[in-house]
Amino acid sequence: MVTFIVRRLIATVFLLIVVSMITYAVFFLIPRLAGQNAYQLATEYVGQDPTRATVIAIEIKLGLNQPIYVQYGRFLGGLVFGEHYNAGPNTTYCPPPCFGYSFKSQQPVWPQMVSSMPVTRSCGWSAG
Repeated sequence: MVTFIVRRLIATVFLLIVVSMITYAVFFLIPRLAGQNAYQLATEYVGQDPTRATVIAIEIKLGLNQPIYVQYGRFLGGLVFGEHYNAGPNTTYCPPPCFGYSFKSQQPVWPQMVSSMPVTRSCGWSAG
């Protein structure tokens, strides 16, 4: 019985890693494969008419200039250990599971997802 539980736990960890790779690929790797480079991705986080220096600073701040495997490692580290984000003049800590930081609302993404789950569930149940 213990070996069965251990095998299931190992399979669960493996499955979670595979799901995280697929999720990461959908949001971060596919735009690169579609032809966008790090500079173009960084321009999406800057306001209208950004200077080249501003876009390069955002590219470095978000780590878009690092290799994909380093970015994925930071993503996994954020899920497990949390992440510190430089949000303007101060640093914000995103506790685990850290699915990222919204620069638009200046908050970690996970609490926003959790707070909107009841509304999402109610919409799904009323449609069926």
